[in-house]
Amino acid sequence: MTELSNLDVQKLEEYWMKYEKYKNQLKFAKEGNLPIEKEEQHYRTLQNIVSAIEKVYNQSNEDARTIINMRYWDKDNTFYDWEEIADRLFISRSKTLRKRKLILHETAKYMGWI
Repeated sequence: MTELSNLDVQKLEEYWMKYEKYKNQLKFAKEGNLPIEKEEQHYRTLQNIVSAIEKVYNQSNEDARTIINMRYWDKDNTFYDWEEIADRLFISRSKTLRKRKLILHETAKYMGWI
């Protein structure tokens, strides 16, 4: 498996955290509400991010979805730390982080980064 740099991990986690925002921007872009010169590239970028995240989430098992929901998509903006997520899953913190690594690796793969 190709190693992701710390910067890659940071950016991919940002994509997961801002998924709803990107999905709304994609809808806005589909309606043709962007300046013409930026529209096509911006649309493709948004589509790539949203599509990759949806594929990974839909293919994820229950543990991975719990990690995603607790860490990136909590409705109350209470982003849980890794120990809390590990406790919820009844696994170790290191195993939780390995699962996160797999989630981010799959996201990068679907986005064409690796």
